[in-house]
Amino acid sequence: MNSAVYRLPVVSPPRTDQDGSVERAPTPDGPTTDPTVREAISYCLDADEAVREFVEPMGRRVYSPLPRRVAEEWDLPVEQWAAIPNPKNTERVKRLFEEADETSGQLKILTSKDPVATEFAEALAGGLRDAGHGALVTSKPWSSYLETVVTGAASDYSLFVGEITGTSDPDSFLYPTSHENMAGKTNGVFERDDEVMEPILQARTTLDWMRRRDLYETAITGLLSDRALLPLCSMTNSFATTDRVRDFRVHLIPEVNPRLAGTDPVVEVRS
Repeated sequence: MNSAVYRLPVVSPPRTDQDGSVERAPTPDGPTTDPTVREAISYCLDADEAVREFVEPMGRRVYSPLPRRVAEEWDLPVEQWAAIPNPKNTERVKRLFEEADETSGQLKILTSKDPVATEFAEALAGGLRDAGHGALVTSKPWSSYLETVVTGAASDYSLFVGEITGTSDPDSFLYPTSHENMAGKTNGVFERDDEVMEPILQARTTLDWMRRRDLYETAITGLLSDRALLPLCSMTNSFATTDRVRDFRVHLIPEVNPRLAGTDPVVEVRS
């Protein structure tokens, strides 16, 4: 099951008062808190081409924070979301940066040392540089990346290439990485739109499948329209076993694999 989704979230970091308390409203001095800057970034990368070059056939393009299989199982509007991404347009990027008065400086792109994530970060940086804007890619070891990516500090990153792992329930992809309750914990995007936050929260309080489906559609469409994240791809996970192996089942969360579905405890492979 495809369960890892690379994203290019665009940060709206929180404002911290002098007493150290974090307010709900995003700070106005982070460049990507400006919707025009986020729109400009969305024109810097041809994601379809990038996925073909860096991922296929080991993964596939996605147009939401959910793997395509999960989105289709929940009857979500994949084709509608596929119409949202912008094609690469350098001249449009220049005009939008001028409109936002963001023609100088350097956007910091944070990524782990995962080679695919780094390729995406460098491709986006190249698009920014093509438009005459500075860009710096910083790759960190996984533990350091996880600590840094939730700070929301403009000194750490302007945007980042992220990865989500979840189950067949959309909540496992949305709540940890996009809801404000998780901001600074597992959410480094700091989206604050109530039209996104409320549906995610409401979907956790009902067992009505159709109601949850509609709420997820509203939340995801809001995230995509706000350009709080730019989905890229999901990866395919494959496992090979010999004829001697019995009762092997693939867990929905890749990090848990492989496991033996029997009386023995779960067997994990750690890098």
